[in-house]
Amino acid sequence: MKTLSYKKANTIKHDSTVLEALQKMQVEDCNSLCVLSERGELEGIITLQDIAGATVPVEFVEHSNISEAMHKEGFFAQEAKKLAEKPIQKVMRKTYITATPDTHMITITADFLKNDLYNVPILKDDQLIGVITRTDIRDALLKEMESEVVDNY
Repeated sequence: MKTLSYKKANTIKHDSTVLEALQKMQVEDCNSLCVLSERGELEGIITLQDIAGATVPVEFVEHSNISEAMHKEGFFAQEAKKLAEKPIQKVMRKTYITATPDTHMITITADFLKNDLYNVPILKDDQLIGVITRTDIRDALLKEMESEVVDNY
């Protein structure tokens, strides 16, 4: 059986702030981080979508047309600043999907589609050993498509 290809997970400590998470995402050029407990166990996932969602009032998300009408100068900056020092536990996803090194890529891809995921942590014996991201799925699709084209010649 072909081994699942995954990369090292971008992680952050559970007691970090939202600002620290966003800064780490920028430095590591990623849109999600695995949140680890003091013992290094996976505790959750924080994504750019989670942070952005905590910045925008629910009414604006549900009715984006009113966001323009209700907008006031500096509102976005004000909301972002209020969120900056919040602990990531207030924003992170505590329910998430994981996989093992034996999980098939088609299963992971189906999970990405069904649940609009940014990443899937890869666990072995309940320890985080890596992550599959949207980029990994793109790369796997490209690799398989190109290998099919090459094999046909």
